Amino acid sequence: MDRFPTQSEARRGAGIVPAAVIGFVVGLVVGVMALVMVFSLVVVPVLNGMFANMAAPLPALIRGLLDFSMWVKDMGWPILAVAIAALVVAMVFGVKWLRTSASRGQV
Repeated sequence: MDRFPTQSEARRGAGIVPAAVIGFVVGLVVGVMALVMVFSLVVVPVLNGMFANMAAPLPALIRGLLDFSMWVKDMGWPILAVAIAALVVAMVFGVKWLRTSASRGQV
């Protein structure tokens, strides 16, 4: 017959869900940032070259995309480094918080 988990087993298992959600969100944020960097460094310069040969003025949305891409190209690496460092610090403190909360029985 199956038995119900004890209270300590239930507390231990309760910390897995927040850790999994935090890990998923961190992975999603890093993935989106990497996608923006690749898009800004690879795709947009090709589009910029195509649009430079056109005689017609560009729509505001395209100009904004090109300006944002140039800004990311110029300032993106320091911003990416700071964001990754912040995510690592958040993960370290999150794991510490989960461990101390679980050991106190607060999770």
